Amino acid sequence: MILRVHTEGRSRQKITGDQRTMVPIYDFADKSSPCRESCPAGHDISWALHLVQEGRFDEAHRLFREESPFPSITGRVCYHPCETWCNRKDYDEPIAINALERAVSDYGAVDVRPSPVAHPTQPVAVVGSGPAGVTVAYHLAQLGYPVTVFERERMLGGALRYGIPRYRLPAEVLDEEFGRLAALGIAFRTGCSVGKDIAWAELESQFRAIFLGVGLTQGRKLPVPGIEEVPARSGLEFLHAVNTGEVRELAGEVAVIGGGDVAIDVVRSSLRLGARAVHLYCLETRETMPAHPEEIKEALREGLYFNPAWAPQKISKAANGRIMLEFRGVDRLEEGLRPILNEKTTDIVVDHLFYAIGQQAEVEWVPQPICERGMVKANAAGQTALPHVFSGGDIAGSYNVVQAIGSGKRAAIAIDCFLQGRDASPYLTQASIGTKGAVSMRAYRELVAAQKGNGALLDIVRIDRINLDYFPEATRRERPELGLRERASFREVNGAFAREEAMAEAKRCFNCSECTVCGNCFVYCPDSAVVQREDGYFTIDGDHCKGCGQCVHECPRSAMTMVLEKGR
Repeated sequence: MILRVHTEGRSRQKITGDQRTMVPIYDFADKSSPCRESCPAGHDISWALHLVQEGRFDEAHRLFREESPFPSITGRVCYHPCETWCNRKDYDEPIAINALERAVSDYGAVDVRPSPVAHPTQPVAVVGSGPAGVTVAYHLAQLGYPVTVFERERMLGGALRYGIPRYRLPAEVLDEEFGRLAALGIAFRTGCSVGKDIAWAELESQFRAIFLGVGLTQGRKLPVPGIEEVPARSGLEFLHAVNTGEVRELAGEVAVIGGGDVAIDVVRSSLRLGARAVHLYCLETRETMPAHPEEIKEALREGLYFNPAWAPQKISKAANGRIMLEFRGVDRLEEGLRPILNEKTTDIVVDHLFYAIGQQAEVEWVPQPICERGMVKANAAGQTALPHVFSGGDIAGSYNVVQAIGSGKRAAIAIDCFLQGRDASPYLTQASIGTKGAVSMRAYRELVAAQKGNGALLDIVRIDRINLDYFPEATRRERPELGLRERASFREVNGAFAREEAMAEAKRCFNCSECTVCGNCFVYCPDSAVVQREDGYFTIDGDHCKGCGQCVHECPRSAMTMVLEKGR
C-alpha cells in the first residue's frame, strides 16, 4: 500500500531540485536554422515566418531589411538555396520561402528615414549600383557613413535593371527600392563612368574607402569560325537592348548558344518579342547545364526547341541575309568545358544568332595591383591588396543576386572595421551564421555597440531535433503564375500569395530553433518549475526543477537543451 505524505504550506516553499545532475536551459538565442545558414544574405527566415504566421507583416519586413536592402527583389529573382536546405523537405515539402519573402515585401509597410551621419569625415565611394554595391551602400549608410554610388548607366540597378528580363523583375519594383535607398541618404551619380567621367585618382582623393561592385558586363566572344561574318550579338548585349527598349520585336527564327541563365533569359525574351521559333544549343546535357532547372522548365513550357550536347563548328552567311550554323555532337566534357566530339552532325539556318558562353568585366581603369585575370582579387572580407579598396559581386566571383548581397554585407563590415581601426576578422567570425559564409548584420551591430552579443550561430538545428509530433503533414502552396497564353508580353510571370495564403503557408514552417512561446514547457513540467516572465518568455526555477527533461522533450523546435548541472 502506497501512502501519500501530506505536508503543511505551499509546494513552492519546498525546495526539491537538489538531486538533479542535468538542467534544462533556453538556448534558442545561440541556435539557428538550416534555411538561414544557407541564405547568403543571412535573412532570419525562421523568425520572420513566425511573424507572418501571426499576420505581423510589418515586423517581418523590418526583420528582412535588417540584413539586406531589397526583399522585394530577392523575393522574385533569388533561386532560394534556403528551400534546398529547409528541414521540412525531409518531412513532406519545403516551405515556399521565396514566395513568402515577396509576400512580406508586398504586405509589410516600411518606414525609411535618413540615417544620421556619424562619420562625416569618412566618406565611402561605391562603384556600381548592382546588388553588391547597393548592399554595401545600404549598410554603411545605416552605420553613419556618407556614401556616394557611381553608376555608368543612365538608370540605377546594374544587372538587376539591364540583365534580368522584366517578366522576372518589373522596372517599377526597382524604382521603388532605389527610391527608398535615396530616402535613406545615399547619394547616386548616374551616367558617371569611373576612368572616363571621373578619374581613379580623384576617387582616392575624395573618399576614405572605395568599394568595387561592377558586374561582368561583356559577353565572351564565341570562338567559332565565321562569327565575325554574321550579325551575331552576345546575350548580355541583347538583354540590355531589350530592357532599354532598343529591341521591341524579333521576327523569324532564333538560335541561342549557351547553357547558363543568360542563355535561358535570351530564349524566353526572344519568344516574347515574337520570334517564330527559338533553338537553344549547348555543350552540356540538361542535367549538367548550369542554368537553373526552374528556368529551363519554364523555357521548355513556353516553346523552346532544346538541343543539348552539340558544339558549334562553323558559322556562315546563308541566302536572304540568314545565318547558317553547323554543329558536331558532344560525347562528354573534359576539364575546362573542353568537348570531346563524336561523329554526329547537324545544321540549322536562322534569322538571328545570340551567344551566352560566359562574361567578363571591363577593368582597364582598375589599378593593376588588385587585378588578376580580368577580375578583382579580394579576400573573404572583400578587401584587396590596396587596404582602402574593397570588392564584391560578379567582379570578385559572386555570380548571382543573393551571393552578391552576401559579399556586400561582409565588405560593409570590413569597411567599417577598416575606417574605425579594427581588425575585421574576429567580428566577421562572431557574426557568422553556420559555416557557409553568411553573416548577421544585427549581430555585428551588437558586437560593435558592446551589447551582449550571442556570438557566432554555429548550432544549426536539423530535422532530427524537431519534435515532428506537433507538425501534421501539409501540402505546399505554390504561388500563382501567368498561363502560357498570357506570356506573349513581358508581364511578370510569377504572381503573389494573397495575404491569407501567405499566413497559411508560413504556418507549415517548423520555426526551427525558435522559441515561439507555445507553452509546452510550462504545460508538461511535472513540478511547476517553468515560470513565465513578464516579457512572455519562460525561465526555469532551479529550486524546483528535478532535471527530468520533459520540457526539452516536448519542445517542438529545439529551443531548449539539457546541460550538465554546474558543479557536477
